[in-house]
Amino acid sequence: MAKYKPYEKYKDSGIEWIGQVPEHWGETKIKHIAKINKRALPESTPNDYIIDYVDIGSVTPEGKVNSVQTVTFEKSPSRARRIILDGDTIVSTVRTYLKAITWFDSPPKNLICSTGFAVLSPTDSISPKFLFRLMQSEPYINEIVSRSTGVSYPAINASEIGQFLCYLPLLEEQQAIANFLDQKTSEIDALIADKEKLIKILQEYRQSVISEAVTKGLNPDVKMKDSGVEWIGQVPEHWKSRKLKHVMKLVYRYPTYYGISYQSTGVLEIRGEMLSEDGTICTKSCEPRYISEETASKFPRTKLEVDDIVMSVRGTMGKVGIVTLKEEGSNITANLLRLSPDTNAIYSQWLIKVLRSFNFHQELDNCCDKTTIQTVRVPKLLDIYIPFPSLGEQQAIANFLDQKTFEIDDLIADIRNSIDSLKHYRQSLISEAVTGKIDVRGYDSEGH
Repeated sequence: MAKYKPYEKYKDSGIEWIGQVPEHWGETKIKHIAKINKRALPESTPNDYIIDYVDIGSVTPEGKVNSVQTVTFEKSPSRARRIILDGDTIVSTVRTYLKAITWFDSPPKNLICSTGFAVLSPTDSISPKFLFRLMQSEPYINEIVSRSTGVSYPAINASEIGQFLCYLPLLEEQQAIANFLDQKTSEIDALIADKEKLIKILQEYRQSVISEAVTKGLNPDVKMKDSGVEWIGQVPEHWKSRKLKHVMKLVYRYPTYYGISYQSTGVLEIRGEMLSEDGTICTKSCEPRYISEETASKFPRTKLEVDDIVMSVRGTMGKVGIVTLKEEGSNITANLLRLSPDTNAIYSQWLIKVLRSFNFHQELDNCCDKTTIQTVRVPKLLDIYIPFPSLGEQQAIANFLDQKTFEIDDLIADIRNSIDSLKHYRQSLISEAVTGKIDVRGYDSEGH
């Protein structure tokens, strides 16, 4: 931010969350520069009228619309009522922590958004794009979130947003700021997109490394043979193939308890969202839930031991995590499967690499009920053949993959940190420009 100069003179806005503003900027309220929720579809709308519907989950924090649902009025959600016209900005007024804010340039005539949005239609006194950037800025987002009430679905009344104070320059300067932000955010977004593509390439490379190692081993000169199993293909001549059920000590499906009470302490419940991409169980990835010792004692078969493998078998199927001392004694929730390998026959760290391989996941797809929510049929899963080298070779390959995937994951983590920094810079740039902390009036496309 140091490369952009400040304005020459400032004044105190009198608003703590806005701070100092350029001396020549004028004070107003959002309701004086935008009409709020001006238009709505009437209940008399014909049932066969086709609408393009935008819900809160469709809008990203960066202001992009990921999806639009085309549906008739009759089949649309009851909240699909707010009409969007050219230049409108929409601001989520429920689940405000999602920061779902965007604007529309030449939208289709039938574009409708949820009543969970406030639709801000700019007056002639403000540039439509400047209004969008203002509402997208950190001070205004934070104020909306802080004034929201409710726990599960925090919400704010649209009329309260209308009371927010703001400071604006004249239209020409607003447009200059909006143009500057369009250019800079486009440049930043392009950098982010390139880095996200690189992450995808690295993830695909990691999968190929795992799949290659667990089916071909580490010796490129070893003599190969046909495994007789389609998903495995060629394997080293001295390897065998065994059904998954023949290398298991125990296999237990999730417990079927209902209506239980959760506690602040007790036996940790392992859930699908805790199963990480790298095959570990991350108990910090979501709010922990605990069941009582009494409840857990009713389900001893799903009590986890070290080296057990937990697999998601419903919904997001095939995610796996290996149990360490930290998770020992925990229990599993619905949608999960407990696999306890026979450690005299198979090395758990080897097995989890096999279960994470791309080719295994393709085979797993054949074990699913093709219903609305895909569910793995456990008997079919246990009948899948897996590659089976000696214990010593399993351990050597697992150790190699631990090191190799650590290196790849380290690169991915660095890139993700870089993306986070770019997103933070993007947000800071918007906030600094629309609140007058930097003067970008003389900025041109060459960066001068």
